[in-house]
Amino acid sequence: MEYDLVHIIGFIHLIYAIYGFYITITDIAADEYPVSIDEIYYTIFHFTTHIILVFCLQLGNSKKKYIYFLPWLTVFLFIFTIMTYLWMNSLYESVNRSLEIFISNIAFLGVCWSSWIIVFRKFHLLRKRSRLQWREKRENFEWGIMKGRCVNIYRTI
Repeated sequence: MEYDLVHIIGFIHLIYAIYGFYITITDIAADEYPVSIDEIYYTIFHFTTHIILVFCLQLGNSKKKYIYFLPWLTVFLFIFTIMTYLWMNSLYESVNRSLEIFISNIAFLGVCWSSWIIVFRKFHLLRKRSRLQWREKRENFEWGIMKGRCVNIYRTI
């Protein structure tokens, strides 16, 4: 069985989403102050969005349809760009920085951008294949018309 990196990225994303939801719920349950209904709605919306994005990613990879990759790519391009911007701004802050935190942030951003690039390459490959198949079907149809095998529905009598 061949493992596809996009499936692995989706699975890891799903594990992190479930773990994040679990941690958030346990934090809400352990806190003594009351939680507003808006916070609960936000939490449910946030993690439901993650589940939907992972579902789109896995569906696009299994069905070989590039269009399903777009939600994941769009959302995480935005998120990873903001994370990178915030990290770069934190370099100019006068806070106590350690080498371990710096290296862990670089590694985390590297994994994030690497996963995005892997999914983007798969998206680009599937998009190119889809366009080639469409072009091939169109050329076969036009060739059939030239040979007289098909009826030209646009011909006026």
